[in-house]
Amino acid sequence: MANRNFNRMQALDKEIKHIYAEWTDVSTPGNSVLNASRSAGVASITYNSVGNYTIVLEDTYPALFSFSAVLEDGSGLLGFATAGFVQLWSDDVADPDSKSLTIQFVKLTDGAAGAIPTDTTKVKFHAVLKNSNASAVGSGNLT
Repeated sequence: MANRNFNRMQALDKEIKHIYAEWTDVSTPGNSVLNASRSAGVASITYNSVGNYTIVLEDTYPALFSFSAVLEDGSGLLGFATAGFVQLWSDDVADPDSKSLTIQFVKLTDGAAGAIPTDTTKVKFHAVLKNSNASAVGSGNLT
């Protein structure tokens, strides 16, 4: 544990929330393992099709502001040739029935969707969400 004085993050917008998550074994349908101790706010990860997954959140949010993901793979560049980066496919974070983000693995070599990460790949992502319908200070309501 870091022995420092950390301060709260501040933003001009109201009720900004950060969710982080991590999962492994993404190459085999139905075998993805969500690391619950590092994934507060995430209910599940669901395989949809080759390289396409849905991240289900525990709560709804009026808006998604940002999403980023990192692939950790000890097999070197060969692993990234089959799945180089993650694309945000769609977001339904405001829908109480889905509360989800859908992502697609994309090949580093040619940008093709439907890439298959290796079974040693660990996915770490960060989502920045809005937890209020109020917009930034002095800007009215969220549109």
